[in-house]
Amino acid sequence: MTGMVGSVTWQRCDELVKLGRHWVETMSSVQWRLGDAAVEIEPMRSYGGTNPSGNEELFTVSEAIRMFAEDVGLAYSTVRSYRWVTSRWPKERRRADVSHTVYKILASVPGEQERFEAVPPGQSARRARALDARQRETDRRLEGRHP
Repeated sequence: MTGMVGSVTWQRCDELVKLGRHWVETMSSVQWRLGDAAVEIEPMRSYGGTNPSGNEELFTVSEAIRMFAEDVGLAYSTVRSYRWVTSRWPKERRRADVSHTVYKILASVPGEQERFEAVPPGQSARRARALDARQRETDRRLEGRHP
């Protein structure tokens, strides 16, 4: 295909999209890892729940997560958010082709099965449909020009 997308060729745009998808997967992977670490430091408990180890807590959940966040250089609210999203999505329910942001949005769906079923097709599936539609449109235009 020829033509431009903004200031770049279709080919360069496709290259940038591939890079961008990789960067999003990398970013999401880091967000999951930080959330997993925060859950390991302070597992989710019901409101007023006790420390599962049975020992007296040296830190409250907020203090422990705040300390972790500060030590890794992130805002407390960011790590708290990663922890909550992680608690709502078991590892076997996470897909690399769906951004962490999508999972964050869907984390508030109350029913577990409904939440798991709400995950949309990944970026690669959407991209394939868009490329297919673009190719069909190009083919249609070319057919009209050449008898």
